[in-house]
Amino acid sequence: MINNIPLTNGSVSYEDLIDLLKASSEAEGRKPEMVIPSKKYLTNLDRITVTFHKDIIRRLLANPRDYQRDINAIVTYGYLGRTRGGRNGITDITDRDGALMTKFLTIMSSTFGREVLIEYNSKLEDIRGVKVVVHRKNGLRIFGFLNRDKNRIALLGESRY
Repeated sequence: MINNIPLTNGSVSYEDLIDLLKASSEAEGRKPEMVIPSKKYLTNLDRITVTFHKDIIRRLLANPRDYQRDINAIVTYGYLGRTRGGRNGITDITDRDGALMTKFLTIMSSTFGREVLIEYNSKLEDIRGVKVVVHRKNGLRIFGFLNRDKNRIALLGESRY
């Protein structure tokens, strides 16, 4: 595993995370991790580990400034669980998310989804969909899954909501 960045509410800069992603893309088979704040009642811990899948790393590195708000929301607000809206950070995907929920379910039941679950040592019944909430004019959201038993979020890709 490459460098793990411990975070305390925004103490790691956007540039530090981009450097970590660049290093991981050059190191075959390694995934960057960072520890972010989490609402303790959701995970029994006040921190949760976030991992970036290679597909989302490619997108982030291709256009890093396009994702600056997303990264800042992850670092600053962490995992919030289920919200009623209007909160930046990582939140659960709900039925109200329509196209995003459909995309998540389709991906996780595909060959790619099964491979990702194996890669992250998870089972479909143990995960829930999550999204990174920020206002983006293009209507895209980064999404992935949370495995509460492993105290880990894996960010996989992006889709319209």
